Amino acid sequence: MRKVFLFLAVLLSSFSFAVERLVSIDGSLTEVVYALDAQSLLVARDDTSVHPKAVFRLPSVGYMRALSTEGVLSVKPTKVLVTDAAGPPNVIKQLQASNVDIVTVKSEPTLAGVRNKIEQVGKALDKPEETKTFLQEYDATTQSFLAKRETIGQAIKGKRALLFLGMQANALNAAGTKTKAQSILDMLGLVNAANHAAYMPLSTEAMISLNPEVIIIATHGPIDKAQIAKQFSFTPAFKHNRIIFKGSAELLSFGPRLPSSLTDVLEQLTSGDSPKETTLANK
Repeated sequence: MRKVFLFLAVLLSSFSFAVERLVSIDGSLTEVVYALDAQSLLVARDDTSVHPKAVFRLPSVGYMRALSTEGVLSVKPTKVLVTDAAGPPNVIKQLQASNVDIVTVKSEPTLAGVRNKIEQVGKALDKPEETKTFLQEYDATTQSFLAKRETIGQAIKGKRALLFLGMQANALNAAGTKTKAQSILDMLGLVNAANHAAYMPLSTEAMISLNPEVIIIATHGPIDKAQIAKQFSFTPAFKHNRIIFKGSAELLSFGPRLPSSLTDVLEQLTSGDSPKETTLANK
């Protein structure tokens, strides 16, 4: 009988050890968790984790750059995934000093950087087979995008472009040269018409002087797309039907949907149709 009790004790101990309580802080990491079929481990997310829609069933611990130690620890995590963008720094240090396993995933705004992100998350979650399978899918969509960039992408290569971050109330901020959006323009073969560094609004006079041939608007929240497009009626981008909308979480989070998102943008910019509207990030 004693041997039976000992066996059960060891079994229960092993089971409790194996149960992971995961918090994912960064929308791109959360998407990878779902892509690797590890969502059952999640007990909470951050505010930037908006895809897939099922993620909204989880409680949020706040915005990834404005976390609180109490907020994260309140969901009793055993492991927390963060990128180097998470903060503030003192909160990250406090979490690292706790008994929670804090895994910092390196994030680079490139296609290769996203691939590396997938590998890091897969390793942290001990999902080697799922990671291998998903990387094959990611590589295939990446190669498809690169091939199309060399064909249909030649029609827009080198054109002056502006990428705006669209907020509520139709407010637009143009991405400068020191933003992650610059990497998006680079990957599409476009030239950033803006000469400032960060995100900032542009006056009509500034827009006229920049004379953009392509306009990409990364949407975050509800905006009046038709009204926004009309604001650019004096630009070559409007004249040549090269104003498009794309969900910011899909385009700028640098998650696993990046290659397919870039392909979609490329196809819209070269289709020759009227200004496009794509669904937001949760399609």
